[in-house]
Amino acid sequence: VDPVYHREFVSWRQNPGLDPQDPFLARIYQEDILPCLHFATQQLSQEVLRAIEDNCITIEAVTGSNPFPKKCSLLDAPRLCKYRMRLGDSSSWHYIS
Repeated sequence: VDPVYHREFVSWRQNPGLDPQDPFLARIYQEDILPCLHFATQQLSQEVLRAIEDNCITIEAVTGSNPFPKKCSLLDAPRLCKYRMRLGDSSSWHYIS
């Protein structure tokens, strides 16, 4: 086990919280979370992260048998989008692959 990671974890465990500025959580954001949210549309990436942090994201399977590609909102490219996502209280859906 890396001693720096372990020290950050032990420190966080003494007073656990969700502050992304905490060294342990900052490392998790930098190494694990943010690389997964690098999409073509940076604004949408930030909105997705905020919705996840606020626990107000809805992702659901798209029903139907339409085999034609739609524009994937995350990749900004035509894809067979089997899911759609809604962020926060917005009434609009983003089709995602």
